[in-house]
Amino acid sequence: MSRFTPEQRAAIADRDGPALLAAGAGSGKTAVMVERFAEAVLVDGVAPSAILTLTFTEKAAAELRERIRRRFAEAGEAEHARAVDSAWVGTIHGFCARVLRSQPLAAGLDPRFTVLDDAAAKRLASVAFDDALEAWVAGGGRPALDVAAAYGWDLEQLVVTAHAALRSRGMSAPRLSLPPAAAPPDPGAFAAAAGAAARALAGATAGVRVQQAQAALEVAERLASGEGVPLPAALEDAKLPSGAKALEHDDCSAYRAA
Repeated sequence: MSRFTPEQRAAIADRDGPALLAAGAGSGKTAVMVERFAEAVLVDGVAPSAILTLTFTEKAAAELRERIRRRFAEAGEAEHARAVDSAWVGTIHGFCARVLRSQPLAAGLDPRFTVLDDAAAKRLASVAFDDALEAWVAGGGRPALDVAAAYGWDLEQLVVTAHAALRSRGMSAPRLSLPPAAAPPDPGAFAAAAGAAARALAGATAGVRVQQAQAALEVAERLASGEGVPLPAALEDAKLPSGAKALEHDDCSAYRAA
């Protein structure tokens, strides 16, 4: 009796080209990949060195390599088991590093290059952000300083996340295009929405969440009566909480949108 389900056996048997295996934890992904690799070698006659097998983490790659080696050993294929050591089984970044190390000068790289681990990459990203922020504030003056102060520590995470997303899309020097100029929002609409929400909550049972919401709306009233548009950080204290039926009122939803 086969230890694989019909779906797993179908994935193993379909060896006509590249395959991307995506499934939930504990569904047998590794077992399917091991058997697919083994049958490609033992049934199709493909050399272990001619198969590209990628996973996401070093730990997963090490487990995959060991299980492929064990599968060949159990089948009495000692030569193939030894060949697994030099096979292309690893992570995506490990594969790229191996290719680049074979021809570093052609790729325009120092042959002594290394692959950064997560901790080192985060340290470099933090230093790069600090340098960029300092240069940006120096060039932009008070308006740039106001933006940095408004977002606080969240600004670094916003920038780093956006940069990483664009790099993953193939942009070597990511830049975000500026949106077209638009008129600033009308604080009057914000004030009107806050007033409507306050009236909607006036008769609500005074639970903890409702009291927090009423305090937030008092902050909103002060912000709306000030000059200009409030900075993003100032709006944090004016956010309505959730967790109470009264806070699901249409006027509360309209306030959140405002």
